[in-house]
Amino acid sequence: MILASLGKPGDPARVPAEIERVAAETLEIADRHGFQRVGIVTFGGNVLADTAAVAAAMLRGFSKSSGRPALIWHETDEDRFHRLREILENEAGISLTTRRSISSIAMVPTKPEPIMLHVRLEGGILSATCLPPSSAAVVPNQLSEFPAAELNKLALGEGPRKRSTPRLATLTKRGEELAARLFGVRAADFLSRCKDSRMIVVHDTESSKVPFELLLGVPETRPALAGGITRRLEIGGLDFARQFAQPPKQGKLKVLLVSDPTSNLPGAAKEAEAVKTILEQSERVDVEFLHQDEATVENVTAALRRADILHYCGHAFFDGPGPDESGLILAGDVSFTGEDLRKIDPLPRMAFVNACEAGRVRGEPPTKAVAFAELFLHSGMDAYLGTFWEVGDDAAALFATTVYTQLATGEALEQATLAGRNALFTANEPDWANYMLFGGGNFRLVIPT
Repeated sequence: MILASLGKPGDPARVPAEIERVAAETLEIADRHGFQRVGIVTFGGNVLADTAAVAAAMLRGFSKSSGRPALIWHETDEDRFHRLREILENEAGISLTTRRSISSIAMVPTKPEPIMLHVRLEGGILSATCLPPSSAAVVPNQLSEFPAAELNKLALGEGPRKRSTPRLATLTKRGEELAARLFGVRAADFLSRCKDSRMIVVHDTESSKVPFELLLGVPETRPALAGGITRRLEIGGLDFARQFAQPPKQGKLKVLLVSDPTSNLPGAAKEAEAVKTILEQSERVDVEFLHQDEATVENVTAALRRADILHYCGHAFFDGPGPDESGLILAGDVSFTGEDLRKIDPLPRMAFVNACEAGRVRGEPPTKAVAFAELFLHSGMDAYLGTFWEVGDDAAALFATTVYTQLATGEALEQATLAGRNALFTANEPDWANYMLFGGGNFRLVIPT
């Protein structure tokens, strides 16, 4: 490599003469060392804007050398390259002019580390252990009294039966209260610092009754809408091998789509048609569609044994702790309960139950799960998506179509759920805080190529 100096900055009028001198000296050095080819760049290319003047000065300098090697002229500037190609087109002794492509290092964006929040509720005492991104060597644990009356108030719905999603103002108030309970008096500052991180909440059955999704760091930090919130249910005695997600399935995924079995939910039927249209556009998916009277207990049971994914849009119920007190309503107003679900093995990899309170968990793991969602979770499925409160037709349709549109483009379920929540928030629908995702961080409908 030969580095040549054009001298000290000074009168621009002197620059062409300096360029001519350096060009001559460069070839003299090359000739002295026996170089047969020399690669050059435009001298002073960033000093003089007149490419023609620079090229003329260089050519005058080159002509002074008695022995001239083959010259390869490199130019990365697009405009200068085209101008030089015209100037040097017929220039004898310069056999090749080239342009070296500009190289760049692509910065691959990395996801921030997640917030890990472990919550247990025993004897009216709430224990919250938080592992923030890039945490120190110690991990904070916050204990607070949380009697059943306060928990029930936090989780209480609105409407005539007190089961609908609370209004936005109520969600804001409760979200702030919950943040203080989990993270202390500086909750807003903590959540603001971690706002880009997704939050993974590991909780026992008792604390699953806490609506973590409505968390708020005043004034506008909502983890469910920023990095996203996913849940993991803590189950005693679970085989460790079942903690790992199943590998991607080779071939097509079979989706069971159950729509409006009671024939009285036009919004659910509309949602199902929209989801069906999205799914049928994918070559990786086969859809089995059970609509209204087709969605009998017998048909749904048989189809579930074949399905990789269940999407249900209809009525669900969550009335108590018994094995028949939570489930789905199928054709003929027949209940499909946990007892029916126990008979199916294996269950799908992922279930999206877009129905009222279909995400609730209440039971004694691992063998006495009594809430419908919990039976799915005990099966070892990759993901379960349901609701905490009753959900309105319009909100359910908007959320479902957003989620499946994202999945159809190759997004993971976690990102698709985040997009669905934000779509509801933008539409001023309080159900943005209603949807609960268990697991599913890497579940995809379409495998990225």
